Amino acid sequence: MSTLSLKNSKSTFMRRLIVLLGLIIVCSASQGQGNPFDKFYFGGGLGFNAGSDFTTISLSPQLGYKITERLSAGVGITYQYTDYKNIDLTLTHYGGSLFSRYLITDQIFAHTEYEYLTIEFPTDLRDLSKTQREGYNSWFVGGGFVQPLGRNAAFTTVALYNVLYDDSGNSPYNSPFVVRAGFNIGF
Repeated sequence: MSTLSLKNSKSTFMRRLIVLLGLIIVCSASQGQGNPFDKFYFGGGLGFNAGSDFTTISLSPQLGYKITERLSAGVGITYQYTDYKNIDLTLTHYGGSLFSRYLITDQIFAHTEYEYLTIEFPTDLRDLSKTQREGYNSWFVGGGFVQPLGRNAAFTTVALYNVLYDDSGNSPYNSPFVVRAGFNIGF
């Protein structure tokens, strides 16, 4: 992917993010009742994986807004750092996402999410310091389970299918199926 098309993809993502935030503000103002900040919730996940020859750390915070009692939308960012010890290679992936959730019951929800990640990979296996970035689009659909942990906190698990999965070898995912777990405050 050329640098120009990667920049265009980033600007398209930023425009979508701005539109979503604008919709959240409009929905908040149109409801006109109570404190609009009571409708926000925070969450996401933190990951750590280590083996004898690699270490991966990932961070994925999210900010959501309850449009109604059952429907919410939000944004997230993702950062992943991987260090391959035996081959002296460090790679980073980062990007963002837009998501929507609908509570089917008090503990089961439907989830859809668009994600754009830039992934880094080596371009020359003889010189691992030469890397390049490529944009990767994902569109996840699926559902999840929320387990309340008191009045305003919850543990969530979600099982998703990436309908845009591409197994060309440059995907940040090993499979179109993705399972996540995390915590939310206010969901």
